[in-house]
Amino acid sequence: MVLLSGLAQFEFFFFLNPFRIPLLVLTATSWAGFYLARTLLDPMRSGKQIVTTEGPGEEVLQKATMFSLEQQPGFVAGTLAEEEFIKGEQHFLAFRYAAAAKHFRKSLEQQSTMPTLLNLGAALLNSSAFEQAQEVLGMGLQMAQRVEKRLFEAAFRANLGTINSRLANYAAATEACTAALELFRGVGDGRGQADVMLTIGNLQLNQGDRDKAKRTFEQALKRYEVAKVHWDGRTRWATSVICYWVRGSSTTR
Repeated sequence: MVLLSGLAQFEFFFFLNPFRIPLLVLTATSWAGFYLARTLLDPMRSGKQIVTTEGPGEEVLQKATMFSLEQQPGFVAGTLAEEEFIKGEQHFLAFRYAAAAKHFRKSLEQQSTMPTLLNLGAALLNSSAFEQAQEVLGMGLQMAQRVEKRLFEAAFRANLGTINSRLANYAAATEACTAALELFRGVGDGRGQADVMLTIGNLQLNQGDRDKAKRTFEQALKRYEVAKVHWDGRTRWATSVICYWVRGSSTTR
């Protein structure tokens, strides 16, 4: 995929030009998916509070970890709240989003926390229950603002941006994503910044602004590359090829 998009800049492969943007979107999404897999499988990342997960239509979403639940005030190990949260996580990772939402709700009934609200919203979003997801994420956003947890505020806003994007509420989606980007930048979360940039790029593309979208995707790819410094040289090279292609594409049209 990277090779095909890169080849499109050469005259002989000019027929690939119409596929540049779709290939770039797919590639950026694939990087996000790869990062998701590494995050979930790498035990060294257990200290992360927010990670990337897959959304409807292969967008990226923000999801809380078990570690983040353990950091919440009043958390007690071995309670029903923890047990139901773990069950929700297991179903979510198995793509059983309706079942995951059911268990996250049960956890929420025992203890209202930002991680549970964030994950319930993500499960509902993946179940296409957009109105319910908006309500839950809105509650979480208010809680995060009240206790001044900027990382969680960024995550809630990012997921609200994804919902509005799915509903073609582009102005609301852009506003939410712009705020999320600034918040992620403020707490120094490069992964979160890259995720939101990918969403913003898709918004720009959906509204027909291909040039802005290409610039935003390039920024997202750079952020992903920085966030994945543990990747091997081959992956870094592939990302560099895409960035080079995006920069040069406007001069080869």
